[in-house]
Amino acid sequence: MGDDADIGRHDRRHAGVDELHREARGLGRKGEEVDHDAIADLAVENELEMRSATADPVFLLKRKIELKMEQTYRDYFSKYSMVTFREDLPYSYAMKRGRAQDEILMKYAAGINSMAEFDEQEVLRLIHTLDG
Repeated sequence: MGDDADIGRHDRRHAGVDELHREARGLGRKGEEVDHDAIADLAVENELEMRSATADPVFLLKRKIELKMEQTYRDYFSKYSMVTFREDLPYSYAMKRGRAQDEILMKYAAGINSMAEFDEQEVLRLIHTLDG
């Protein structure tokens, strides 16, 4: 992927953090009571992730898997996408669901070496285990 695409993703990620900060100050989504604890937790998680996990090869593979899932399935949303683009979801739900998906995808990514080994149907099956 080129530098321009990386910059665009970086800008969108920061836009999501800016949104979290606005809402933490009480400027919540329309018609929604602000979920301060979830917003604060998500902001801290994002900061930690940006500082440390982005150098981890397993994390980077997990991000590639997430991107592929989001591009392929209209009903799959990463934690970042749920927080940033799904105004219909409470932050506490996005945080809980996102953490569960992250855990599944990190375990899956740790068991493969590259996207060449990625089994889309297996990942979909694992994610659907969260649906009960």
